[in-house]
Amino acid sequence: MTGLSRNSHISNTRKILRILSIEELFKYMKLIFVKNLLNNKLCSDIFKLLLTTNYRNNSTSFIKNFKDICNELELEVNYVIKNINNVIKDYKQVCLIDEDNTETELISLCLKNNHDYAMMYQLNLVTYAGPQYDKNYTN
Repeated sequence: MTGLSRNSHISNTRKILRILSIEELFKYMKLIFVKNLLNNKLCSDIFKLLLTTNYRNNSTSFIKNFKDICNELELEVNYVIKNINNVIKDYKQVCLIDEDNTETELISLCLKNNHDYAMMYQLNLVTYAGPQYDKNYTN
């Protein structure tokens, strides 16, 4: 879609395009799911009951995932539950903050002018992750 090489570093490009990584999207959707659970009285009661249940360390439950996300955000579980809308908004903003440097400015300029082949070529040069080599030199 962007004309980038498959060997490109795309983290800055992804942030400029405002796209979450798979891991960030996973956590974001877990938070959205909790928000939806809290909107229903029965689901909310079940969710709060599950929060009090102790699980083994090797368990892969939703509640354990939720608590892990809270720990990563350095927030208390109860705070996240009470302020879920703000937590979701803040999480998304933090994930999509792009660095203010020359590389990001260049990537933004190239993406805005992606119809120009020279800009697409420049974008690949900026984001290329593979080894640099000289086309004139052969082994």
